Amino acid sequence: MMLSRTLLRGSTRVPVLFTVATTVTLSMIIYASHESSPIHIHALDNYNDNFQWAVDRASALNPFTNGRNSRWLAGWEIGRDGKLVVPVDDKGNVVSAIGPSSKARHPMYDLMNVAEKKWEKMVSRYDFASNNDVMLIDEFDQINYDILPYLALSPTAIRSRITELEELPTSFHIQVLAGDLQMYGVLDEDDRALDVAELIQDFSHLLPDLIMHASGHDTGSVLFSPDMRQQAERLVVRGEHFSPENVTYFEDKKRNRRKTLTNACVPESAAVLQESGVIPKASTKDSAEFIFDHRGSMDFCDNPALLQHHGAFIYDGARKSEFSPFFVYCKLQQGGEILMPALAGYADRGGQMVLPWAQRTSKTIFWRGRTTGNHFNNEYDWRKSHRIRLNSFANRKDGDVPVLVEDPVTRLLSMRNFSRAALNEEFMDVGLVGPPTQCQNDGTCEEMSSEIDFRKLVAGTAGSDHKYALDVDGNGWSQRFQKLLASGSVVLKMTMFRLLLEYARAASLNREAMTFRP
Repeated sequence: MMLSRTLLRGSTRVPVLFTVATTVTLSMIIYASHESSPIHIHALDNYNDNFQWAVDRASALNPFTNGRNSRWLAGWEIGRDGKLVVPVDDKGNVVSAIGPSSKARHPMYDLMNVAEKKWEKMVSRYDFASNNDVMLIDEFDQINYDILPYLALSPTAIRSRITELEELPTSFHIQVLAGDLQMYGVLDEDDRALDVAELIQDFSHLLPDLIMHASGHDTGSVLFSPDMRQQAERLVVRGEHFSPENVTYFEDKKRNRRKTLTNACVPESAAVLQESGVIPKASTKDSAEFIFDHRGSMDFCDNPALLQHHGAFIYDGARKSEFSPFFVYCKLQQGGEILMPALAGYADRGGQMVLPWAQRTSKTIFWRGRTTGNHFNNEYDWRKSHRIRLNSFANRKDGDVPVLVEDPVTRLLSMRNFSRAALNEEFMDVGLVGPPTQCQNDGTCEEMSSEIDFRKLVAGTAGSDHKYALDVDGNGWSQRFQKLLASGSVVLKMTMFRLLLEYARAASLNREAMTFRP
């Protein structure tokens, strides 16, 4: 949950934000459709480890495994897309470099152990900061990541870019002069904007004179290609700045011929190679995949299947790649803006009554939501949006689905088929609430109404007796996440967006795993 602490520094009150969550035990079967891979699940934390995926991948796992799994993990690949790939032979048996007859426990145990160690490391860092009277505890890794590219602009260039943001529509602006905070702009009375201003107000007297320009949209719209960011980082290290010609080059959409979202990817990325036909689209027919690096899995350049499975990518056109120091609530992995706290939905839940785990009667995964995710019309296929796909995935009754299971007797891993209808009945309580929203009256709303079996609206406390809760992106980040973390349920999280106030303890569902054919 999100807590606000006030530390005393003489007579100065400095608010500090941080995230905490209770430890939970996760034990469940996760599955997916036959057309794709099993749903991927892992534990994630809010410590930005920034580990090098290419540096001895097996050793990153092996210290936390039992003896019989260490050799197996050395033979399983962790790719740039952040996934652990477990190969399966034509009989459904899991194989490795050491052969199909050896025994290995389910990789979920090891992924959870790795995440537990990372969580403990993050907590120890927080404890160290608290015990040594650090006055400001914050997510500096993310802050530095956002700001660093702009340090490669000359002072004149950055001032010019800031001035250009003054007139942008759907925005709000915060100005601090001599410690006095003022707010203006089209959205100066918007609740989310007021939340940000209220947060800053507590320490505005400590700030130098400044102007902050912020977007009122749910997400950012600027994408930085990896080579653009890398060049900026090199210049900053050398104490140099982009020349005007460099800036023009990197901001030009026509610097490569790609007119889709892959315009933001480097030529050697999987997304570009697939789009150009150099390599085939990835297939999960002969493997099971699990998320090892959540942030790596959010990069659509290295994980191009995402482009077909999330509402953020329905409009597949090249995005802006401008050095625009705009503050946004959330952004894609390649996003170029600067993150600010997305506080909508956060509240002090310290006195909230939590039903004990043993008294929770339902083992199904609970979720209800609207059809947010993008604005739908008849020019694009609304069925590709993540919430629409989730609803279909969780309510289908046709055919069988493969699940990676560990035999309790032989201890061998294999892919076995289970009835989709039986699994959904056993594990899913997921549905969309009508009527359809964010759809145009060009036949799209009517089409959605006829194809989606909408559920009834439920109370805000619905699902509080469930052991598992699902949290899914809407147009941007989900505002209910903090509420779910405080509920005592195991939270299964699906997101494509980076936030400044990130996850404390949850599990992550892979977006492309929920594939279906209408």
